[in-house]
Amino acid sequence: MPFDPGTRLGPYEIVAPLGAGGMGEVYRARDTRLDRTVAIKVLGGALADDSESRQRFEHEARVIAALNDPHICTIHDVGRHGELDYLVLEYLEGETLADRLHRSPGLPIDEALALAIQIGDALARAHRAGIVHRDLKPGNVMLVRRGGPSSSPDVKLLDFGLAARTTRPKVLDAPLAATIGPSRVATRPPTVTAASAFSGTVQYMAPELFDGDAGDTSADIFAFGCVLYEMLAGRQAFEGATVVTVIAAIMSNEPPPIAALQSAHPMLDHVLRRCLEKDRERRWESIGDVTGELRWIVDQPIAAPPAAAPQAPPSRAGLVAMTLALILATVVMAAALRALRGRGASPDLPTFRFEVSTAPTDDPSMALSPDGTEIAFVANQDRVPVLWVRPLDAIESRALPGTGGASYPFWSPDGRTIGFFADNKLKRIDVAGGLPLVVASAPNARGGAWNGDGVILFAPGVNAPIMRVPARGGPVERVTQVNTGSGPAHRLPQFLPDGTRFLFSSTLGTGDTNGV
Repeated sequence: MPFDPGTRLGPYEIVAPLGAGGMGEVYRARDTRLDRTVAIKVLGGALADDSESRQRFEHEARVIAALNDPHICTIHDVGRHGELDYLVLEYLEGETLADRLHRSPGLPIDEALALAIQIGDALARAHRAGIVHRDLKPGNVMLVRRGGPSSSPDVKLLDFGLAARTTRPKVLDAPLAATIGPSRVATRPPTVTAASAFSGTVQYMAPELFDGDAGDTSADIFAFGCVLYEMLAGRQAFEGATVVTVIAAIMSNEPPPIAALQSAHPMLDHVLRRCLEKDRERRWESIGDVTGELRWIVDQPIAAPPAAAPQAPPSRAGLVAMTLALILATVVMAAALRALRGRGASPDLPTFRFEVSTAPTDDPSMALSPDGTEIAFVANQDRVPVLWVRPLDAIESRALPGTGGASYPFWSPDGRTIGFFADNKLKRIDVAGGLPLVVASAPNARGGAWNGDGVILFAPGVNAPIMRVPARGGPVERVTQVNTGSGPAHRLPQFLPDGTRFLFSSTLGTGDTNGV
């Protein structure tokens, strides 16, 4: 039942309603003992007589009390008035992130990142305490201004009504609509909420939750990615008119890259993709990893292109490698052209030329993207060879972070990732941004190739056979045979267009004789 201004709940006097939701009502009130303004959350309606709802209400109070963080709403007291239970919470002046996005969809990048880092810090505090929020969404994030109108808002994470301990068994909780925090009621249409099979707000729920999993910290990371995407894009990551269509989007679709919607640091797409991975094992390991990447983006400007400089003559080894690579590429292109002609395609293909000016390097290797629009190449930066990417129709190049010592780049078939070798390892890096991931050991590598089945072929060292490894990492297997000691050494593998057969070069004897 609603309370009129002046109503007393113990020592608290109701001043005005703030909002209402599935778990009850929230009021602005005055603590008559301390003469301070508070927010009171009342478990009202039919839920007041439901023992399970009352237990959940008490659970929320215990969870909030266990957390002490500047970005989490503070609980002051709990009480009971007749048959009504209530929580006394910190009163917050401001608006929810949902209200902010409704008023002005899409935030400036610097503001979005500042808010996201605060949200992530609050989640990290909860996760360290063994608590999963399980209902992170813009409506449960309060933006509080401590200074004037131009000051940056502080974040307060609200509503731990669906929170769970990470150590408890993974069983599906009884259905319950999401609770509301001590904030104003939004005037926008409500988001789609699950009311019959699971707990939470569907648009921000990780795929595994729809299979009956209770959710762990990785589900919060997925929800965090949804919130960050919405702040940057001005739209939800997964949209639909009904619960079914939203779930289908979460299970099957990928939201458009942020870079396609606004000018942003390419690292952002990498951060978001890993947050929104369908497989939770491929998401970020912790929310602290995510906020660490976001802080890096805030502090790290996009790398400048390499300064043009007179090229020093490449070493003989570099020329041999480049020549063999070009021979193999020519053979592969010829095979592809033959296949196209066999299907009736026109043999008249366009000719194009491009020029790359780089600082001197001992490894002048480069690779053309599968769609023919970009090149990846190795060039020195501060006297260290690193990996660069450049569109063919542009002049500026972009250095990929963490690729010092790079050599022999090669592309994934979808053009989103580049494989390369550095630090005696086979590595991969997302072109959109992020740091390299180690795939396998490769102490003295001589080239690699990647097919559509997610298999990488590579030559791990001198007098070594061609090896294969899953692109995501895993067991390394031999695919060619060499006589140890006497050679030949197999190197520079290149997949043919069918993705199952491949070419490679063979260096015989002392290395003076080469073959394909």
